[in-house]
Amino acid sequence: MRASLAELGARPSDPDAEKYWNVRSFMYTALWLAHLQVVVEGWQRLELHDPKVNALLGSPFKRKLRSLRNALFHFDEQYMQPDVAAFVEEADALAWASSLHGAFSDWFLAQEAAAKKH
Repeated sequence: MRASLAELGARPSDPDAEKYWNVRSFMYTALWLAHLQVVVEGWQRLELHDPKVNALLGSPFKRKLRSLRNALFHFDEQYMQPDVAAFVEEADALAWASSLHGAFSDWFLAQEAAAKKH
């Protein structure tokens, strides 16, 4: 998914191409965020701990991420639900999500490295 988003490249200057680019970039971003929420739920259910991850999970964005996931994966007659737009349009939300993703990645890679040593 991340590779597909990267393949979109820079926003095109042609208005018709830009519409397509906007839809595709939003789709990939929204799906990434929804899947990130699944990782959050697993982290909490398994009671895993990491200072960096846990600090990020203390953010109000965590609740908003869950609302976004629910809005994406549960049918609603309204095309653009407020919870989706609210998260994506909030100033620091995507930076927070990217930091959380990175913290999860760091933790899982460290666990994998430790397991290979044994």
